[in-house]
Amino acid sequence: MSSKKFDIVVYGATGFTGQLVAEYLAAHYKDDKALTWAMAGRSLDKLKSVRDAIGAPADTPLIVADASDPASLKAMIDQTKSVITTVGPYLLYGNELIAACAASGVDYFDLCGEVPWMRRMIDAHLATAQKSGARIMFSCGYDSIPFELGTFFAQEEAKRVFGAPAPRVKGRIREMRGTFSGGTAASGKAIFDAASKDPGLLALLRDHFALTPDFTGPKQPPGNKPIHDDDLQTWLTPFFMANINDFIGYDPVTYQNIQTNGVTRTRGVEMSLAYAPTSWLDFRGAYTYTKVTQPDGTRQVRVPRHVIGLSASVQPAERWTVSATTKIALDPVDFEGIDKAPLDNYVLLDAKISYKPTDATEVYVRGENLLNQKYQVSRGYGTPGLGVFAGFKATF
Repeated sequence: MSSKKFDIVVYGATGFTGQLVAEYLAAHYKDDKALTWAMAGRSLDKLKSVRDAIGAPADTPLIVADASDPASLKAMIDQTKSVITTVGPYLLYGNELIAACAASGVDYFDLCGEVPWMRRMIDAHLATAQKSGARIMFSCGYDSIPFELGTFFAQEEAKRVFGAPAPRVKGRIREMRGTFSGGTAASGKAIFDAASKDPGLLALLRDHFALTPDFTGPKQPPGNKPIHDDDLQTWLTPFFMANINDFIGYDPVTYQNIQTNGVTRTRGVEMSLAYAPTSWLDFRGAYTYTKVTQPDGTRQVRVPRHVIGLSASVQPAERWTVSATTKIALDPVDFEGIDKAPLDNYVLLDAKISYKPTDATEVYVRGENLLNQKYQVSRGYGTPGLGVFAGFKATF
């Protein structure tokens, strides 16, 4: 390993995510002679263009490698101690590279979220990687930083403070900006296509311990349906692009929840916009188009086709915040007898005024459904009207 020319090769450096990785290395290790790295991809011309665009030194090494050419991949990994690959979907383009790294003792890092593929690679190459000394790290980056490493940090702190690990660690996202890249969308499509051809993959998608062969931990909370978090006093929703297996349906004849046989799929488009003209004024907007199809091809009830969210927040004085949010739900449907029929569209307006006496305390007044809309999410069942709440929050 000491004879390797590079410490890191960024494979896929001309793609959206790969360019971000290369740009980070160029910015943070530009004058670091202790770290040697190179950019790799299918096109030399594109590699040169990206190198110039991100401000990397003109002498940054470039390597031409293609997932369809095993010899080029072997030539690439023979020059490096580790590979960071952003070339996906990994289900389609990752097999040869990870096999070569495992066989050659080269460390491998990716951004994969394709559970069936990762499990297949573990089964195929674990013994080889253990023998060669290669370290195979899936899902590096966003998927591991807040959850995997966050859980590790929380448990280490729990052991330090309380002498024992916590029985449960929760991970919640209150706010997130941005959206998925084209590569992420392609990976999701690849997983759905593979699962439709091989129903056995559905078991892996449902298994919380799919990536830990011969180990099964405690029962995990469901990740395929909304749940209420009593600690936060709020509802939580699963990841937007979740493929809903084991879907729980509703029989309008027997009035019972039933197990829906087959796979219910959720597809959609999500867009968001944020604008902050000043440091004390912020506007946000979001639009979601959701199409949920049951195994028989019909539309799932109680999921509005279109949801528009608008919000504004202003800080008129230090420690004061006034905010308002609007939710517009269009084209909802629900059962009407045994048939499905539209529900009324609705608009919900909420507002909040808060004051923070200290960084750790907050006093607030919150109004919900200020327009006092009479709307239904489930036919025949009412929803809360106008409500006003006051409270005090403290963080310890």
